[in-house]
Amino acid sequence: MKILQLVYLAYNKPDEAFIQSLFRYILHREADPGSLHAHMGLLAAGMTRIEMLSGLIQGVEARAIYYGPPVLHEMPTIANKLRHLLTLPPAHIVHHYYVELLTRMPDPGGFQGHLQRLQHGYDPVALAADFMASEEFRQLVHAAPDTLGRRFIQHALQF
Repeated sequence: MKILQLVYLAYNKPDEAFIQSLFRYILHREADPGSLHAHMGLLAAGMTRIEMLSGLIQGVEARAIYYGPPVLHEMPTIANKLRHLLTLPPAHIVHHYYVELLTRMPDPGGFQGHLQRLQHGYDPVALAADFMASEEFRQLVHAAPDTLGRRFIQHALQF
């Protein structure tokens, strides 16, 4: 399952279920009552779901999962996907971000730009958040299920 699919599954739920899904997919735990209340308040105050997603994937707790000791059972979660991708060389990270987050092959200009950023020390987790903040990612997350399904099928047929 692609990262986009996991985000899509969470994104289209009511607020409380969305937050719980993000905690499971990114932090590998349930949101405790205080965290749930705080995150519900952030959404009520106008924080977008993409901003919340970005904050969680770039947080200290999530980074401890990405860069921490190996996990015995690798479930298909956002954190486990990023854990694997972050072990790859920069060119592979960029390529897989396009595939995992935008469900398409990279365009040459975009690929080179993102690769140069990583080669100059840009944080690869922040780059994942940048992909998630893109208009293209937002459109995919908001796409009707049949549209998103077609995109996955088209991507699979490219290989």
